[in-house]
Amino acid sequence: VSLVHDVDWEQFVNRASWLAIALSAVFLGAIAFVAYRNLSPLLAAAFLLIVAVTVFAPQASFVQADLAYYALFFCSWWSMSRLIERPTIFRAIGVGLLLGLTYLTKASVLLAVPILFGVLVLRAVLSRRTKTEVEARAAASPSNQVSQNDSARRAVCTAVVTLIVFLATIFPYLHNNHERFGRYFYNVNTTFFVWCDSWSQAQRFAEKYSIDRQFPIAPPESIPGPQNYWRTHSIEQIGRRLAYGLKTLGRLAVESASLKYLIILAAFAGILSIVNPSSARNIIQNHRWPLVLSGLLCCAYVLAYSWYVVVAYGDRFILSLVPPL
Repeated sequence: VSLVHDVDWEQFVNRASWLAIALSAVFLGAIAFVAYRNLSPLLAAAFLLIVAVTVFAPQASFVQADLAYYALFFCSWWSMSRLIERPTIFRAIGVGLLLGLTYLTKASVLLAVPILFGVLVLRAVLSRRTKTEVEARAAASPSNQVSQNDSARRAVCTAVVTLIVFLATIFPYLHNNHERFGRYFYNVNTTFFVWCDSWSQAQRFAEKYSIDRQFPIAPPESIPGPQNYWRTHSIEQIGRRLAYGLKTLGRLAVESASLKYLIILAAFAGILSIVNPSSARNIIQNHRWPLVLSGLLCCAYVLAYSWYVVVAYGDRFILSLVPPL
C-alpha cells in the first residue's frame, strides 16, 4: 500500500481499499486457474462463485494478508495433493516454492509442512510390500520389486526436495529473524501468543517486553511456551480449552455463509455414492493419498484453530479451509 500512499488519510484509505479489491481479483484468478484445470466448466464456475461470494467479497476492501493467504493456501493444498498422488521432482519444487510464499504471507501454513512430509514418508513405507508379497510377485515378475523400490525412493526424494526448496524460499526471512531475534522461526503468534490463555495476557506480555523488536529478556518461567504451558496447566484445563474452541468454531461455521453450500455438496456426494457405489469406491481408491493428506490437514487445522480461539476470535481462520473443502 505504500505505492498508493497519500498525505490525505481519507484519500489514502480509499486508494488502499481499491488496491485491496484489485489484488483480491488477482488472488481469485489464481483459484479460478486451478478450478478450471480440474473441474468441468459448470462445476468450476459454481465453485468460483461460492468462494467469491462467501469468502472473498466480505473482506475484499480490507488491507490484510488473509485473502492472499487463502489463495496461496488453496494452491499449495492442490499442489500437495498432486505431489502425493504422483511424486515427481518438478512437482516437489513447485510445492516447496508455493509453501514458502504462503509462509511468508502467514505463518499458519507451517503446520502443513510436517504433515506433507509425514504422508510422503508413509506413502514410501507402504509402497514396499511385505517380504512374502515381494518375493511372490518377483517370482512372477522380477521387475515388480524394482518398481516398488523406485516408487518408495521417489516419494522420499520428493519429500527432501520439497523441504529444501521451502527452506531456500524463506531463508532470507529466517536469516533476518536469526540476526534480529536470535531465532530462525520467530513469529509472535506461533512462538508466544498460542501459549497464552487470553488476548489480554498476550497483549500485556507483548507490551512489557517489546517482542516485535527483540526476543524477550525475561526469566524463562515468564515466557509463554510449550514447556511452561504443560507445567502450569492440567490435562483437564487443556481439554476444556480445546472443547471451548471446537464449540466456538462450530458456532462460527454455522453462522458462515459458505456452510449451506458445503452441506449441499456433501448431500449430493452422499446421494451419488449411494446411487453409484462402485464409482465412489473407484474415486476413493484412485485418490486415496490426496484424501489422506486432506483429511489430516483439515483435522490438524481445526484443532490448531480451536486451540487459538481463546486468544484470537473470529471466522477468518476457518475460512481458509472453505476453498479446499
